[in-house]
Amino acid sequence: MRNTSDSLNSRLVTAYTNSVEDYLDSSWVVFIIAMVSIGISLCGMIPSVFKMHKANNKVLSLFGLISIKDIELLVMKVENFQ
Repeated sequence: MRNTSDSLNSRLVTAYTNSVEDYLDSSWVVFIIAMVSIGISLCGMIPSVFKMHKANNKVLSLFGLISIKDIELLVMKVENFQ
């Protein structure tokens, strides 16, 4: 009876160990696929982010070219328009 119990126990432990190892292999595959997809998406996003940042800097630099006198003149025109 003890030999039967030991052999049954060995088979169960082996079966569960194999299923856990299969699960770990599957999770590594999913993890690697996720990391590759994140890397590819970052390679696509980074140039567009830098392009948008460059465009924002151009727009903001245009406001720096307007003199204070011109701004005051525009304020006066807007106040008179109302």
